[in-house]
Amino acid sequence: MKDFFEFLKIAEKLKSEKRANKLSNGEYESVASHSWMMGLFALLFHNKLENKIDIGRVLQIILVHDLAESIAGDIPIHEQCAEDKCKIDAEKAAIDKITSLLSSEKKQEILSLWQEYEDNKTPEAKFAKACDKLEALAQSLMFNNVGYWRDYDPDFYYDCALNERRENFWAHEPILKEFSKLMCDITKARMESEGIDYKKYMRQES
Repeated sequence: MKDFFEFLKIAEKLKSEKRANKLSNGEYESVASHSWMMGLFALLFHNKLENKIDIGRVLQIILVHDLAESIAGDIPIHEQCAEDKCKIDAEKAAIDKITSLLSSEKKQEILSLWQEYEDNKTPEAKFAKACDKLEALAQSLMFNNVGYWRDYDPDFYYDCALNERRENFWAHEPILKEFSKLMCDITKARMESEGIDYKKYMRQES
């Protein structure tokens, strides 16, 4: 049992590790709260998918997908690049370190789930990955204005939201595409209401 407690002591840091998105109360969300909302997102959408998935497996993947960030920390999306080897190496080292506290059987269970998400090949991993990206879009609209995106990289954030630059993660599922379109429409309306010209950031009409 001591190994479980030592493992949880490290994992608990996800409750205070902050992400770039704000909550409705103006505070920055934690990695743990992001993972929780991802799980809720999965429960809402899983029985509407055209490609059937094992929701239990998806929820397990979601629980561990950001576990490495308890050691490696979160890197805001605008600071990442598609092939960020340093980030990949750091997170692999971190997941190996935290799971080394566990028995070989439990270690392999968690590593398998984490690697499945990273590989993004199974239907469950693909759905979890889509939940990750779409949850972030939804969370970005929970605060009472979207102007704070300009504190980071507005071209990147507004481009992602308005032009659906991450559509490849959910293009295979009509219901997820529909939700993404809704997020885009809400973003446009919010930007207009806040005096931000969304057309400036549009590269294509969606």
